[in-house]
This record gives sequence, structure tokens and C-alpha cells, in this order.
Amino acid sequence: MKQYILLAIVVLLTLFLPSRLVKSLRHTAFKTVSRTVDQKAGELDRLRSENYALRNQLERVRNWLVAEESLERLKDFESRIKWNALSANVVHREPGSWGAALWIDRGENDQIKEESPVLVNGGVVGVVEEVEKTRSRVRLITDSRLVPSVRVSRGALQNRALIESIEQLLQQLKLRPEIASYLPDELEGLKQTLLGENENHYLAKGELHGASGPLWHSLKSELTGLGFNYEFPDENGDCRPLTDSSLLKVGDLLVTTGMDGVFPPDLPIAVITKVDPLHDGQVSYSLRASPYVTSIADINTVQVLSVH
Repeated sequence: MKQYILLAIVVLLTLFLPSRLVKSLRHTAFKTVSRTVDQKAGELDRLRSENYALRNQLERVRNWLVAEESLERLKDFESRIKWNALSANVVHREPGSWGAALWIDRGENDQIKEESPVLVNGGVVGVVEEVEKTRSRVRLITDSRLVPSVRVSRGALQNRALIESIEQLLQQLKLRPEIASYLPDELEGLKQTLLGENENHYLAKGELHGASGPLWHSLKSELTGLGFNYEFPDENGDCRPLTDSSLLKVGDLLVTTGMDGVFPPDLPIAVITKVDPLHDGQVSYSLRASPYVTSIADINTVQVLSVH
């Protein structure tokens, strides 16, 4: 403010002072104002730098919280099955096979074995198909060459997958204070309702495979299911005819059966999005499903399973 008052005084004095003195004063005044402008510009740059640094710190904290949540869910998963889980980072994906495979930073040195299941937050995303000293190639479920054995799971296991999604959403809401007041009570109520159902029903069995995606990565990953029926009784129940409307439905969770020699049973892998009509002479259903882990195209970390 003082600099601007000085400038005003100089302007008034120019009306009465000699021209040489006026030039000297003008030079001094403009030099002072220019210095002030430079100082303000420097202050603005400093504030911008601080703001950028704070945003980076916030992003690191956000990523840390998500990683901590994933670690807790991984520990819970390990407690339910007799497998060890080793965390790994995705280090490379080829554009021509983006939807088919990726490379992780774990290999022989980390006791990684071929045909080890690969998960993200408890959901199947692929299997290790090639192991080198310090890295491994993972074949994704969105590739047509990976064909896991799956079956419909309705009830407690299906609810558990939804509960985990609700918990993840609640955690994300905590990181967004501007929208944190929306729906948390309703979500908590839904979570408690789902926790109250303990019974689980295993229904139609079949096989699942992907489509290997186009170049680069697509926004939508769709899986195809074939051979779904329940024609033979097993430890989970009696056989059911194809005309049984409860055999499989849109929204049903598909889990691994443990019968393919690769994946342990009861791992979430996909959710049914469409059941194709049954035509005369067919002995099984075909269907469409979306991966349980919806971010396969953008995952950065995975967990590799190995037997205890």
C-alpha cells in the first residue's frame, strides 16, 4: 500500500518539479513498484509450489490408506484359507496383450511358482504362467486361454463380496469429507443386514473365459461362461433340472470350484450380467459375466498365493 501512495505523490510532484528531477523520481518510483510486483509474483509461485507439494502429500496418504485397507483384507483372506499371499507390483504390460497378461516384480527369488493363483483384494485376476529370477508373467482371466472352473454361489459368500465392496466405499467416503455425509448410515445398515445371513447355496457349475481384448485396454471387460448346469449331485446338494429357475440368475456371484487344479475353492471371480436363453436340445446354459475385480485394466498391485 505504501508503494502506491508513493507513486501517487510522485505523479502530483511531476506537475511542479523540474523535468530532470521528475525523470529521476519516476525511475525510482517505477523501480520500487517493479520490485513489489516481482515480490508478489515470487510469493504466488511459492504458494503454488506449496499447494502442489501438499496435494502430492495428500495423494500419498490416500494411497497409503488404500494399501493399509488392502493389507487388512489380505490378512483376513489368509485366515480363511490355508494359503500364503505375497504382495507384488505390476511392472509391465504390453499394449498388444493388455487384457491378456502382465508382469510383476516377484520371481524365483521370491519362491514364486508357475500356476500360482493371483488375486486383488481377495478376487481372482489371473494365474502365474512364466517365472524368471526377479519377475513373473501373469495370465489374466480376461484372456481366452485361461479357463477356470466356477459355480454359482448365492447367499453368505455372495454377501461377503458385497460387504467388502461396501467397506471399501465407506473407506473412500472418509477420504472425501465434502461428500462424507452421504449414505454412510444407509450403507452401514445394509452391511449389518447382509452380515445377518449365514447360509450359502452352491448352484450351477461351468467354465469361464475372457476374450483377450483389443490393442491397448478397453473400458469394458466381459467374460463368457459355458456349460453351466447342475446335472450331478455333489456334497453341496442334489442335481437340478435346467428348467429350475433358481439355477442361476443375473447378479449371482461366480466362485472357483477348486476342480481345475489351479485355484482353491470359493474365491470370487465374476458376477453374472446376462444369462442366454436356453434353446431346445441344449444341455447347459451360456452366460456373460463381469470380473469381480472391476479394475483389471488398471491394477498396480496383486497378491500371489502359495500353499502353506
